[in-house]
Amino acid sequence: MAGEEISIEYIALDELKRWERNPKDHDLGELGRSLSRFGFVMPILIDERSGMIAAGHGRIDSLLMLQQNGEVAPARIRVDGETWKVPVIRGVSFNSDGEAEAYGVADNRLVERGGWHETMLTVVLKDLAE
Repeated sequence: MAGEEISIEYIALDELKRWERNPKDHDLGELGRSLSRFGFVMPILIDERSGMIAAGHGRIDSLLMLQQNGEVAPARIRVDGETWKVPVIRGVSFNSDGEAEAYGVADNRLVERGGWHETMLTVVLKDLAE
């Protein structure tokens, strides 16, 4: 993996190939509200070896839902006629399907396992509520 360079490229939503064994469920309503509020800030990750999405299925599903509902494209989504184009990280190749799957699970699971600094979270949520 040393020496690999990544880049970001815009690709049409309908050109992205899904990882069929993605076990993650998504709250598309919440994701859609987040995308509408904050824009699209986390690019999709493609495994160059397989051409499949390695991370970002929920964001793609949320964008498709927004588009089908006639919503305005979130910030940082390019619109070319009827086509929405999404930023994609290019340049990452996993050694095998198993490694790509392991990354996909870890990408979702590690943020859950980190927990919260409860005191700081309370302060931040209080400030946001004000």
